Amino acid sequence: MSSKLHENVRVKTVGLLTWLLRDAIRARYEIEKNPDLLMLDQLLSREQIDLLMPQEVYVSETEKKAVDMLLGGQVVFEFKSYEQEFDAAVQDATSKYWPVVSRANFYILTNWSKWRIYRVRETGLELITECGLEEAKEFLKTQVIPQIRTFKIPPISRNI
Repeated sequence: MSSKLHENVRVKTVGLLTWLLRDAIRARYEIEKNPDLLMLDQLLSREQIDLLMPQEVYVSETEKKAVDMLLGGQVVFEFKSYEQEFDAAVQDATSKYWPVVSRANFYILTNWSKWRIYRVRETGLELITECGLEEAKEFLKTQVIPQIRTFKIPPISRNI
């Protein structure tokens, strides 16, 4: 796998999620008028803000196996350079990475142009959709983001 392609997919996905989160926060602020939401929106508007989307989440403290990213404790992301890697990634999710994946609501595989979105069930993964970027954006906006209970911004110097 090309690590450059893999990292490009990661960076693009984090950017997309940041944009979708800002959109959701703004919509919620219009309803609730909660000043905390306004402050969160202002923080997310800064280009250098780092959202807490843990990268390389390890299966356990002793294992070297890790999923690519976790969002809000609810969504596991795996980034691939090529679509041909998707089937093996699903197999790994239900075997090697199941201790992390099983605690999430969604498992999402992407190479940016192609997305596979799965619902996590007790017995494994259930394919919800295989789609392109535009449909994935809509699904994330309407089905995934609203289910995330909390978002955290790490207290590192760049964010304060």
